[in-house]
Amino acid sequence: PHRTCHVQRGGRQDLAFTDTELASMLFRYVQRRAYAAIRATGVSSREQSTTTPAPEDVLGTDAVLTVPIWFRQSQRAALVHAAQLANWNVRGLVSTPLAGAIRFALDREVEQPQTVLFVDIGAQGTTAALIRFTPANGSAFRSQTGGGLAPIQEVEVLGYRWHPEAGGAALDECLVEDVLSRLRAQSLLAPSMDNDERFRLRLSREVHRVREILSANQEALLTVELPTGEEHHLLVTRAAFQHACRNVFERIAAPVQQVLADHRVGTDQQPLHALIPLGGGSRAPAIAEEIQRLVPGHLWRKTVNAEEAAVMGAAFYAAALSPFFRVRPLVLSDVYPRPCKVCVANASSKGPPYDRCVIVTPRMNSNTNHILQVRMPVTRFDTELYWFEAGNAANFW
Repeated sequence: PHRTCHVQRGGRQDLAFTDTELASMLFRYVQRRAYAAIRATGVSSREQSTTTPAPEDVLGTDAVLTVPIWFRQSQRAALVHAAQLANWNVRGLVSTPLAGAIRFALDREVEQPQTVLFVDIGAQGTTAALIRFTPANGSAFRSQTGGGLAPIQEVEVLGYRWHPEAGGAALDECLVEDVLSRLRAQSLLAPSMDNDERFRLRLSREVHRVREILSANQEALLTVELPTGEEHHLLVTRAAFQHACRNVFERIAAPVQQVLADHRVGTDQQPLHALIPLGGGSRAPAIAEEIQRLVPGHLWRKTVNAEEAAVMGAAFYAAALSPFFRVRPLVLSDVYPRPCKVCVANASSKGPPYDRCVIVTPRMNSNTNHILQVRMPVTRFDTELYWFEAGNAANFW
């Protein structure tokens, strides 16, 4: 855990929760909501039996989690730990764009290789991923249940680019600062009131509501309760919002420009076949206008549900990992965009120094995927993959 949240209710003793514990509480809440939905629809008669425990009391759930591609290994480990605290058995992690690509591939049969750009604009940040879809071409795959052979489609990630602080939250914060400056200009807000946490929280909620309205309307009325208790109304137009936050919109579009340049996509030799928007932020017209400067509008495909695609793709991935489901065969190829270090140690050693170490650095500006293969007698050596973060080694797995 990197941060701690302190909560005080009704004059009771201050309670401290780590970010991992808070994430675990969120996982438990999501699980209870899922069980409640199953119970309400009557999907499982077993759960409605009086002789079986309540769904929320059932321990142990297999899960596949979607993660932002910019998460470092320590953050991924903390996420897995939070899920384990909620009694989840994490079967795998998958990046959000790849999960969306899985959902995209399930409904389509490509006849020729296609390069598709997935742009995930969430609350925290933006990720652009170039993914190539390759048809079966006579390949074969034997199902997990030992059935017959079936043609496969390959989903291959070519590269990622991201900005971890260019998303919906950044737009909200930008609009908050713009509203504060307008209030100061009208002498309605003293500089000392900026640090009023309750006031800023109320304003942040109202700004988020207004930003959602501006996604479908040209203007919206913002109502703010000042620290003095008085209410004040401000008219916010889409044009003014886009002008005030133009730097944030440019940061959101930057990963798209970078990943296209990395792989020289968009030329006659490397055409782009489609763009798939993901995440709630992709609905904002200003974001679409900024990205359309890089990718023509006729390439945009909005038939995929932007907010559910990643969840459905992760569910398919989880089913593919389970021996109890038979799913459509797909070959997935992902890349890890950060440098890592492969070390080979003698089986008798308990740690450093290692016999051999090779640093693998991803080349984000190359069209070629470089695969490191370490071959050795498995009876004599153990192979471990280590991630080096801030000079410290941590086991990759």
